[in-house]
Amino acid sequence: MVDLPLDTVDTGVLAALQANPRASWGQIARALEASESTVARRATRLFDSGLVRVIGVVDVLRCGVGVPALVRLQCTPGSSNAVAEKVAAHSQVRFAAVVAGSADVVAEVVLGTHDSANAVIDEELGKLPGVAGTETSFVMSTFVSNHDWGRHLLPDPQLVEGLKPPEPTPAQPHEGFTQLEQSILDALADNGRLSYTALASTCGVSESIARRRTDSLVDRGCLRFRTLVEPQLLGYEVEFDLLLTVAPAQLLAACEQLARCPDVRYLSAVTGPANISAQIALRRYQEIFGFLNETVGALPGVHTVETMVSLRVLKRAFAEVPPSVQAAPPRKRGNDTTSTTENSDD
Repeated sequence: MVDLPLDTVDTGVLAALQANPRASWGQIARALEASESTVARRATRLFDSGLVRVIGVVDVLRCGVGVPALVRLQCTPGSSNAVAEKVAAHSQVRFAAVVAGSADVVAEVVLGTHDSANAVIDEELGKLPGVAGTETSFVMSTFVSNHDWGRHLLPDPQLVEGLKPPEPTPAQPHEGFTQLEQSILDALADNGRLSYTALASTCGVSESIARRRTDSLVDRGCLRFRTLVEPQLLGYEVEFDLLLTVAPAQLLAACEQLARCPDVRYLSAVTGPANISAQIALRRYQEIFGFLNETVGALPGVHTVETMVSLRVLKRAFAEVPPSVQAAPPRKRGNDTTSTTENSDD
């Protein structure tokens, strides 16, 4: 079981990393009025836990370089975990989880084009041992992403407001990235805090070129840096997928209203019988009924509702979730969560 109690310094570091994922330890230390060594040690502790990661994100749909698809797989009895592990190992799978509901495994696959779905989903994922059937929806528009979730939970947002970098200009669809740009994107997707020196070494170019090309990708809106925080670190003990069928005339209004709910980690309009797909994180399992009754019940135009509770998350943002985090039982919340063993120099 993962047990990583946080104090105000830890949550301040998280807040600063959410505001500016590539901020230096010195910048964060000045914002928090703490020592640089303390900030560096606390951040390293968070990163080493596997519960926090900084990544470089490309919105493939917005940039016109890929099409996300949500795949629900039905499995033969007893095979869901093995199927999920094989699905998560696929290079084009960005998210994978074992769930309880009408499907046994859910995944997000990033396709080059929508018409490549047959080759990837049917011929590769659909033919894995233990897969009995698949259902696929294409993402049409994203309203909330996992990368941006959780900022509202962190303390003193004004404390780190000065760290927040300017938002990139809106991206325009383009024909693709150069070989060097793709190398930069691949390296930063794995570690969004990679130094320009290390990035230059990885890509085989000078540091000045690596910096200029990275800045160009950010300025063009093709690259964003985001801090991913596992929900359980912030006290959320249950996640579930939500599929809604909404009247077409009220689809946008329903998406915008649901997007304002702080418990929504991911939300998109999709193709298929259900036209809204969402991932929700709640503090306790017992809160699911209230969420469906109050939040979903207040949405306009809803015809059908389906929920699938996450049992094991194996992959997020193309990276494996550490085994210690995948199926961690609910952590008791109490006064012990406000202390830490690292107090010697704070």
